[in-house]
Amino acid sequence: MTSTAVETPASHNTAETQEGRDAPTSDAARDAQYDAIVEWRIPDRGALQRLTGISCPTLVVQGDGDLMIPIPASHLMAGLIPDARIRMYPDAAHGSLFQYPSEVAVDVNAFLAEQRP
Repeated sequence: MTSTAVETPASHNTAETQEGRDAPTSDAARDAQYDAIVEWRIPDRGALQRLTGISCPTLVVQGDGDLMIPIPASHLMAGLIPDARIRMYPDAAHGSLFQYPSEVAVDVNAFLAEQRP
């Protein structure tokens, strides 16, 4: 398994992120989404090993308050994808890219720039 870099935005204003936040996702909604995914596509947990076959640079974006995809699952995914990096956003839920649009744009652009020959 390859190592992953975990990064958190340097500047974070909790008061800003509290305003206009989405309503928290319920555990029931998270569980229903998980059950639907398992039933629809990958009932075999061993199928996660397919992630090791991804050969393109990968940046996993995660909010530290995401109930839909728990933090350990993102770390698992980033750990299985060769040379993947994970970017964690504090006080953010499943839609962290909408809660931190400027930061995500900067982070994605920087990640992509690192991939250029």
